[in-house]
Amino acid sequence: YSFHPVLCVDKKIGKKSWSTRTKQGIGNSAVGKALFNKFVDKETKKLISALMVLVEKDKDKKAAKKMKADIFKVAVKVIVLHEDKIVSTDEFIKLRGNFRRICSATRNGYRTGIIDEETATRIAELIQHFALGIKEIIGKFVSSHTIDRVDGIANYIGTTEFLVRTSQYKEFDTVAYVLAYYLQET
Repeated sequence: YSFHPVLCVDKKIGKKSWSTRTKQGIGNSAVGKALFNKFVDKETKKLISALMVLVEKDKDKKAAKKMKADIFKVAVKVIVLHEDKIVSTDEFIKLRGNFRRICSATRNGYRTGIIDEETATRIAELIQHFALGIKEIIGKFVSSHTIDRVDGIANYIGTTEFLVRTSQYKEFDTVAYVLAYYLQET
């Protein structure tokens, strides 16, 4: 019988530790909001807001609200895993190249003021690949609901149709601007 403190799992019976179980609901709490605000920069908040406007214009307010909640919950769980040193910065650095390709393809494709279908397909594939990388990093430490949230986000914003449709809206300017900004920062 042993308890693995890093994985927060009782190895004999495979249950999550008390501390991990108590953190599962953190995405809905004031503590979760404080963590999000502490670790998520101004540009990322701008990006999330612009994406929510695009989702609302593309579908409806309810879908945008759900997407925002899903992004928030996944982000808070990633922050907690990182802060508890369960996942390391090095693991996320592996995703940097893919993220930079998303940023670059969006910036370059949007220079004409709209994302064409070929570019949107490329960006959508990169988003799906990035989501797969996130799931590989956090998958063994989070619930299937969190993985479903990652899939839901990627399967909505990571589609050719969504990218082509929403690149026509002025709020896509913010998305393109923030992603271009990230290229300079990473």
